[in-house]
Amino acid sequence: MAKEKTVKLAALAKGGDTCAFEELIREKQKGILFSVYSKVGNSEDAEDITQEVILSMYKYIGKLREPEYVNAWIYRIVNDKVNKHLRKHTKIRYERIEEATEEEGTFEDNVDFLPEQYVESKELSDELFDVVMSLPEKRRDAIIWYYYEGLSVKEIAEAADISIKTATSNLSRARSMIRDRMVKAEKKAKRESNDKEESSRRDTAIGRVMTDHVNVIFPRDRVKVFECAWIGALGREAADNGLLKNNCKL
Repeated sequence: MAKEKTVKLAALAKGGDTCAFEELIREKQKGILFSVYSKVGNSEDAEDITQEVILSMYKYIGKLREPEYVNAWIYRIVNDKVNKHLRKHTKIRYERIEEATEEEGTFEDNVDFLPEQYVESKELSDELFDVVMSLPEKRRDAIIWYYYEGLSVKEIAEAADISIKTATSNLSRARSMIRDRMVKAEKKAKRESNDKEESSRRDTAIGRVMTDHVNVIFPRDRVKVFECAWIGALGREAADNGLLKNNCKL
């Protein structure tokens, strides 16, 4: 979804347009689901927490100061809801990679990263997904938000409540960790590539791999059931608190 459309929907929703809010959630729901899932490692918990996120968004969208920062606002809510959940449930599905000592890093858009073979090979695609999911949380968030959700470095910094310098470092360190692990995975699988032209192409591997795996974890029919659930929850919230201003499928 283009950022301009997201901002427009957020601005309309802030003004009380329930139709715009509903459309905003439809566009963002998979990204929120996946971000939550990456933190809790369980699809059912992810759906429950995401519904809480959506309800909080609905309750407080009117207090959103600047619609252009709606992505950062959404993921601050995600972090808050997930942290509350994890204080009660500490079991995480993915074994985390040991976090390296904090150090400065640089990050540039449109630089070489991973070749297309990571998308084409199921074995390497699965390995890449598991590597991303096992990153330390702040590195994992940076990768998912940047490559899957399309957030800018500034938006990542806003969402995580950190400086742009730290967000840049997180992305740089995460990419280095992924690259190191994938080189080892290739050697283990005895896969070699001498195609220099392929390895120099603009990387799209992470975004495509994330999309493929998210569609498996949350297939279309399951998302539709989830959508019905949150629409129903919004309707109940509106009826209980008089929040509904426009009648739009709720």
